[in-house]
Amino acid sequence: MTARMPMAREVVFAYNFAPFVDASAITAVKRVAARGEMVDVVSQDLSGLRTRDDSLYSMVASTIDRHFLLKGRVAFDSWESVAAFVQGGLESIARTGRLYDRAYSRSMWPHSHFLGALAKIRHPSTYWVAEFSDPLRRDVSGGMRSSAGVPKDLISSALNAGVPSDFQGLLSDNPTILNWAEFLPYALADELVFTNEQQRDVMIAEVEDPGLRRQIRGRARVSYHPIPDEKFYQGSVSSGLTTARRLRLAYFGTFYTNRGLGQLLEALSAIRFTGGLAVELDVYGEAPPNLQSAATILGIGDLIRTFSPVPYLESLRLQSTYDGLVLNDAHAIGFEGLNPFLPSKLSDYLGSGSRILALLSPGSPASSFGLEYAAKLGDVSSIQQVLSRLSNDVMRARPN
Repeated sequence: MTARMPMAREVVFAYNFAPFVDASAITAVKRVAARGEMVDVVSQDLSGLRTRDDSLYSMVASTIDRHFLLKGRVAFDSWESVAAFVQGGLESIARTGRLYDRAYSRSMWPHSHFLGALAKIRHPSTYWVAEFSDPLRRDVSGGMRSSAGVPKDLISSALNAGVPSDFQGLLSDNPTILNWAEFLPYALADELVFTNEQQRDVMIAEVEDPGLRRQIRGRARVSYHPIPDEKFYQGSVSSGLTTARRLRLAYFGTFYTNRGLGQLLEALSAIRFTGGLAVELDVYGEAPPNLQSAATILGIGDLIRTFSPVPYLESLRLQSTYDGLVLNDAHAIGFEGLNPFLPSKLSDYLGSGSRILALLSPGSPASSFGLEYAAKLGDVSSIQQVLSRLSNDVMRARPN
């Protein structure tokens, strides 16, 4: 007789979750994998919008008791979409008949926190952990995002009525979806998770009332993106043939030549034409159509290879086969000298065992990790110097 798996006492509210893949879904999966507890999951069917990746789901399949994959209109900033997810999520967990000990929700996508908030209101004894991937109300340039309004209906009225009185002004003064997606967790969550200290400080500073800020900070903690277990990097995979006299780098993700990576190409060209070790760069992900032509103009077209995005577990296995992995920082402006963005792929790179060529903004969250091969983002000379040092270290470590 097969033993019954333990019943989930935790529920995960993640609008974007495996088997659909994006940066937030990956982090949510890694949080579940790191805890190792049995969970129920409520997420959205993102067919047609996000790629399906069953390898990502396999990381947590054994710890998921029930997975409620909701249908319906998918829209980032639509009250109709938010309300449908909240209603469908509440009905799904009600059918289980369970009173959960713990709930976890994660943005980006604001829907998750709306469901977490109303579930908390209905079941106050459930310990609610709300995580923010990035600031919701402000974009990468520090500007305020435009956002649709929150109309008065049964769901919004229940949310407003369930918020402590000292927080109700935040909702009434800022009745938009993205404002509420930040302020509802501030008002109701037992624990607020930020991925880095600067993100925490930027977001909490948006609350004007010093008393409310103290309350929020008292429930806030910083938790970097989880590093996958080493078992997920294991397995046979090939990254192609190369020569022993070349340094092999890889970049995973969308390759933006205007976000510091154009200067990386210039540095690769400078090294080649000053007699240094040739450096190959493999790009896994979306690459701009002019990448190959830009590399050819710089005389390194034969050193750049582009590949379609690969399944998540395959990407981890590939990362451990390269001499170095390229990380580029976000160049944040408009945040009063702070940078609230920590690249989530850093945690994957750290687990790979490969060296990391990090193109960093001074004072950014990633710069606090003490990465050995760190160059200044956008500075060709700095990148060239660090690349040369990385090349020398790799060649010394290779067997003769």
